[in-house]
Amino acid sequence: MRHAHTRLEAVAKVTGRATYTSDVRAAGLLEAAIVRSAVPHARVRPIDVDAARALPGVVAVLTHADLADLTWYEEQSPILTDVARFVGDELAVVAADSTAALERAVAALRVDGEPREHVTDHVAAAEPGAPIVHDGFETNVVGETERYERGDVDVALADAAHVVVGTFTTPAQVHHPLEPHGAVVSWDGRTLTAYVSTQSVHDVRDGLAETLGLPTNRGRVITEHMGGGFGAKQIV
Repeated sequence: MRHAHTRLEAVAKVTGRATYTSDVRAAGLLEAAIVRSAVPHARVRPIDVDAARALPGVVAVLTHADLADLTWYEEQSPILTDVARFVGDELAVVAADSTAALERAVAALRVDGEPREHVTDHVAAAEPGAPIVHDGFETNVVGETERYERGDVDVALADAAHVVVGTFTTPAQVHHPLEPHGAVVSWDGRTLTAYVSTQSVHDVRDGLAETLGLPTNRGRVITEHMGGGFGAKQIV
């Protein structure tokens, strides 16, 4: 016999009492924004941050020059880069005490770069002599890729009653959960508490502890409710 069970969080969600990361407000909360590349590949010249740092309400402006040794995702990729490798690559981060101050600081940053050769077609990228975008470090390499072979493709094609050959393309597909990626972090001098929209609080805790050089027992990651993830929030 089947019995109906009410989801534990159902009432909180339908009544609007459920707390998500964007609902968290810590004392002395600062807002942050990422300055991103507008071009697919370029060597970024040193960013002039003096004007932005001098603005009222601006607490910090950081570039690759400040965080050159800080990496993420199995120590493969720099947090901030001086070589843009895609449109949207992270070049600088700004923190301020209000949205208005944050917007003024971002507008005051002057980002310039020396364009580099690139291709945006996957077929052209596989051709001999195609420009290499990810030079200087490995990226998103997790384990070894094993190759499995089963059967003889040439024989199967020769014996097939019909063979259809074609090239098919589709626009990029990106899922959009109701709650975007986000984090609210507080530090009391000993313990780091992070409210993060994530599917894996322990992975985020371990990653923060490793990056910041903290014991894991001095970090706490909380996800009370999460508005969708679909795998994109598996580790961050």
